[in-house]
Amino acid sequence: MTNQTIPTICVYGFLGSGKTTYILDCIKNDFFYKRGKTLIIVLEEGELEYNFSLLSEKNTALLYYEGGDWNLFLEEAIAHHAPDRIYIEMNGMQLDAFSLDTDSLKIQFSIAFIDGSTLSLYYRNLRQQLQDMVQRSQQIIFNRCELDALKEYGNLFKVMNGTASYLWEAPMGYHEKAFGILVPFNLEQNLLILEDKDMVPFLLDAKEAPDHYAGKEIHFLCQVAAYPSIPMAGNSMPSKAPSDGSCMCNVGRKIMTCCALDMQFLSLPCYFSKSLPVIDSWISLVACGRLQKDAYGQSYLELEAQSFSSAAPPKTLW
Repeated sequence: MTNQTIPTICVYGFLGSGKTTYILDCIKNDFFYKRGKTLIIVLEEGELEYNFSLLSEKNTALLYYEGGDWNLFLEEAIAHHAPDRIYIEMNGMQLDAFSLDTDSLKIQFSIAFIDGSTLSLYYRNLRQQLQDMVQRSQQIIFNRCELDALKEYGNLFKVMNGTASYLWEAPMGYHEKAFGILVPFNLEQNLLILEDKDMVPFLLDAKEAPDHYAGKEIHFLCQVAAYPSIPMAGNSMPSKAPSDGSCMCNVGRKIMTCCALDMQFLSLPCYFSKSLPVIDSWISLVACGRLQKDAYGQSYLELEAQSFSSAAPPKTLW
């Protein structure tokens, strides 16, 4: 195997979602073809064909992977073309059966394209494949739909991947933020009494806009978890733990992202100073929200427990 590690961009999407158009737009950029050679590896031949004359002008080679030993294919491709960067175009239907992991690639960025005109169909029938694609991507771009059509999906996608950026591509080519978090309660109120249906939007919005809840009194039913030594995906991590004998725990809910077997615990750190809750128990919590800074200077929401009592789990756990 070659000792080279090639900077690589992965482009995911279902058939006809815009992957090829995106890659072609990239290689037309002066930065690319004037600063080394690009290799495009296609794992699915899409509806839009590559123009070989254009690729040659832009110092770009194109290969179609049609099966066999992936590592051997990649080793031979790198040896023959000596690329300075690689683009991999992959259909979202292939993720379960194919892994890009290899010592020859350094995945720098992953982007997914979603055709908004078929989004409801894919969400109903291919949700696992859609989620796998979203979870692997740092940026997701929706196209071929009106911006308003995406509003109902905002919270759903934020649960799938809370750290990715979500953009909407307008017909004219410019991009806007695809959606924010929709909350079913009044953020102007200083007292928030949350019901079960409010919990997912509350936890998501608290991650994205912690200032919404600073100084507010919040009542909700939650489960207690031990505070992790390493931040969980989507969860904030205080810069330091309390040292006065008090307790810092996570409080939140298990959220089903795709099916009952695919769960994650969305939570917020909560400071308990008077009495301590039992780990894994369900409690009815009254807490005050306050802003804190992590080790990188980023704001996050921390809760300070005012009171709590033991409670029964909700009828629906997610």
